[in-house]
Amino acid sequence: MNYRVISDDLIRFADSHGLEKFTLLGHSMGGRAAMTLASRFPDRVDGVISVDSAPVDESRNEGYFAFTLSCVQFMNVLSKEKLTREEAI
Repeated sequence: MNYRVISDDLIRFADSHGLEKFTLLGHSMGGRAAMTLASRFPDRVDGVISVDSAPVDESRNEGYFAFTLSCVQFMNVLSKEKLTREEAI
């Protein structure tokens, strides 16, 4: 198993349940799977809530919180700019 395989499984699940667009919520490994799916199938995902899922290698903890904070701050700026999803990407 890897995140690509898990994201394929999630898309098959969504297809089998008639879910064209959906929001993903994942914790830890599920959060990473959600991020992978959203990056591979952005047209299928309305949003992602990733809890306690570092988008970096935890074995190198230096700068972890600074990186996460910078991601959240960047998303906040995009939100305030009232950009469409396409403009933000």
